[in-house]
Amino acid sequence: MLTAWALVTPCVQYHIKLAVGDVADYNLDSGVFLEANSFSSPTLNVASTYVNDATIGSFAMEAGCNDVTTCFSLSSTPATNFTVNYTILGTATNGVDYATIPASLTIPAGTDSVCLTISPTMDTLVEGLETIILVLQNQISCNTVSDTVEIMILDYDQMNVLIAPDTSICADTVAVWALGSMGVPPYTYSWSNGLPAVTNHLVAPITTTTYVVTVTDYCNHTATNNVAVTVGIANVDAGPDKTICEGQNATLTAVTTAPVIWNTGATQASITVSPPQDSTYIVVAGLGECADSDTVTVFVNIQPVVSATALPDRMCTGVTSQISANGADAFLWQSNPVDATLDQTPGGVNDQLQVTPATTTTYSVTGSNASGCFATATVQLTVIPSPVASFFSQPPYASSFNPVIQFFDNSQGGPVLWNWIMSDGTTYSVPEFTHTYPLDTWGEFPVTLYVENADGCKDSITQTITIKPDYTLYFPNAISPNGDGINDRFHLSGLNLPIEDFFIRIYDRTGNLVFYSSVPSFEWDGYVNGKVVPDAVYAFRLQFRDPSGIVHVRDGGITVIY
Repeated sequence: MLTAWALVTPCVQYHIKLAVGDVADYNLDSGVFLEANSFSSPTLNVASTYVNDATIGSFAMEAGCNDVTTCFSLSSTPATNFTVNYTILGTATNGVDYATIPASLTIPAGTDSVCLTISPTMDTLVEGLETIILVLQNQISCNTVSDTVEIMILDYDQMNVLIAPDTSICADTVAVWALGSMGVPPYTYSWSNGLPAVTNHLVAPITTTTYVVTVTDYCNHTATNNVAVTVGIANVDAGPDKTICEGQNATLTAVTTAPVIWNTGATQASITVSPPQDSTYIVVAGLGECADSDTVTVFVNIQPVVSATALPDRMCTGVTSQISANGADAFLWQSNPVDATLDQTPGGVNDQLQVTPATTTTYSVTGSNASGCFATATVQLTVIPSPVASFFSQPPYASSFNPVIQFFDNSQGGPVLWNWIMSDGTTYSVPEFTHTYPLDTWGEFPVTLYVENADGCKDSITQTITIKPDYTLYFPNAISPNGDGINDRFHLSGLNLPIEDFFIRIYDRTGNLVFYSSVPSFEWDGYVNGKVVPDAVYAFRLQFRDPSGIVHVRDGGITVIY
């Protein structure tokens, strides 16, 4: 047997030609044998195995419930260490959502495989489906081997145990049960107190007992719960007695762990009642010889009947009314709109108050009795706007020589009645009129107007009317001081001669002062220094202040004739 071999350069294509020679015996008994796979490169294979794939499926699950082992194998045993390279991708985070895995693995020389176990980490986050993706990229001989491995991770839902509620019995049996949920079924049950490993039991303890159950799921995770069975006569407490006012409700609550029934027929623990008078309620808890009972009394206090009145209840602006309330022991008032004159004593009886509202107002009063019961009532005060008295006169003032004045009503608020009172006692009952004051009388005279509207609301105003004094002033233009008793003297005449700042001066034609007086009743007889003046025209200047305060200066002449 001959063996042939040759040195070759990797990844270069060669052609092998074989020739078989059988020498000269013509027997075809020669052969060439090629070693299996001696002309091929090794391959890299990947396979993943799940711990509980028969129950959970090809999904990894948190908390070690379905770990996955991924193995990488070569088709032939390498003579040197072979590195399996891959890139870690996916939505799950390496070292957070699963135990940390390396970025590459090594198949030792002389072996053909290496395995990687991925164990998802248990947490309480609801993350939904997550993925781990290993992207392989490896060079084997002359070939680049690519592959992708995807592993999906499911959340593990924490185990929970539903269990029968705590209960009470009296010489009786009771059902206790438990039911596993979440996690991964099927479940196994383990009870304390030696109960069989099933979900339901009928028990009849002779003393108060707590039954504890531990439920284990397919992934070997556990959860525990318990139920207490109290043995003894039922206890019930109906609570303290209650006091209400007529028409109010009271809530009665029986405290017990046993079923109840009230003498009203109600079977719930809490009931609402509204008795018209003092009443006692009975509640029974449990049945037969294990039953217990209790009573609670609801005392009903009389509700006050409150009424409110106002006197008067219809009035004019500015008028005071008395509001009153009765039917209770103490009262508290409110007003709408707010009335600043509503003055009540805190903590007082406040059954009668004086108010002067500016506008129509509703008063609400709450009355309470000694039992603390209360009721309300309302009363409305209607406020009628009063008229506003006003008037004017024409002319605004008058002369004492013509003291005639017209008066005109200018009141607001629709008055229908008028009453004028003059200073001399004269009265008028019309909206306008003319009044004549006494002649030659002057001064300030009050006038009062009373008005009243259709609702009887009144107002008044007083104003002063001024009558100014007037005067007449006359003087002659010639005198004849001859002693005949006719026009012998120069003097003033008239009515109401002014006397304020009065003077008169008489001058001759050369400007010499021949007469002076500051008295309006003066008389000049034509003499100067005891001698009669000669015939001539003499000038005079007269000055005075009239009753209005105006200063007048008048110049004139007087002729002296004998």
